[in-house]
Amino acid sequence: MKITSSTDILIEDLLNATCGSHANAREKFVFREALLGLVRLAKAEQVLEMRRSLGKLIGNSAFAAAHQKTKSRQRNQGHSGQWPQQLEFNQFD
Repeated sequence: MKITSSTDILIEDLLNATCGSHANAREKFVFREALLGLVRLAKAEQVLEMRRSLGKLIGNSAFAAAHQKTKSRQRNQGHSGQWPQQLEFNQFD
C-alpha cells in the first residue's frame, strides 16, 4: 500500500499495534477501511461545523446567498465549452 499522508501513517501504526502479525490480509483491509471511513466522517463533520460557525458569524442569510452564488458559478463553469450540446433536429450548438 502506498502511504501518502500523515493520516495514512497513523492508521498503519494503529493497524499494526492493534492487529499485530496474527491478522490476515482481509481483517487488516476491513479495519483499515473502517478507520479511513471514520477519518472521512470526522472531516465532513468538521467542515459542517465550520460552515455553521461562519453562518453564525456573518449571518445565515448572507452566508446562504454567498453559498448559492458559489454553487451557481460552479454549475456554469462546468458546462461552458466542454462538449457541443445536441439541439432540435439533430443539430449541434
